[in-house]
Amino acid sequence: MNDLKNEYDAAVRERADAFMKAAAIAMIRENTLEYEKHKHGAESIRLSVEFLEKKTALIRKLEQSEQKKALQKRFRSLARAAAVILLCLLTVCTVLTATVDAFRYRVFELLWINHGEYLELVPVESEPVSPEERALFPADWQGSFYPSKLPQGFALNEVFEVSSIQYITFHDSKKHFINLSVSPAGKTKTGVNNENVKISEVEINGAKGQAWESEDTCLIIWMNYEHQFSLFSDVLTLSEMLEIAESIKYMEIK
Repeated sequence: MNDLKNEYDAAVRERADAFMKAAAIAMIRENTLEYEKHKHGAESIRLSVEFLEKKTALIRKLEQSEQKKALQKRFRSLARAAAVILLCLLTVCTVLTATVDAFRYRVFELLWINHGEYLELVPVESEPVSPEERALFPADWQGSFYPSKLPQGFALNEVFEVSSIQYITFHDSKKHFINLSVSPAGKTKTGVNNENVKISEVEINGAKGQAWESEDTCLIIWMNYEHQFSLFSDVLTLSEMLEIAESIKYMEIK
């Protein structure tokens, strides 16, 4: 009886094992077919043109961003270099300002020629003051503004200073005069007779000025940097006076 039961149990287990194997094989085949189906479908997938364009644009934008960062870095380097150059220029200007007296002597050793849009500086080697005329200047004067061009017959007659105003007077044989006065700008006042005179604006080496003309006199007043100039005559015309004014330069006396 026991032997029969054991044979029956063995037969049941054998059939169960066969069924499980058959089921496993069927599942494997089904999964394999599903995989092959998905694999074949994946091979036929194509990305849209719009997607590819967006991807290309994104890549280009990232590249441009990197280029922009590189340019900004380069510009910052150039800006630092420019700042150093500007600092050097400011330093030089400061030195020139601190030594303005020595610098001014060199500038006024040049002839100024006004071309309207620009001012030409030409070196002048001629000496406008003779040794005899130098002897007329006060002993304590180191330098003075002086015209390098005068009408025929005029010569230096008198030089003096009153209240920081320097006066230089020229006479001819007929006692006609040309008077040049130089004073600190903004510290002196000049009275002018406005009756029966012609008033006009003038320009002397780029500096604006005023001219007063009457029947027998002509007066020009103008400022250049820290100096005020006044040129007065009892015989010359305005054009002759302007020619003298434009020839004025700074010279060393001692």
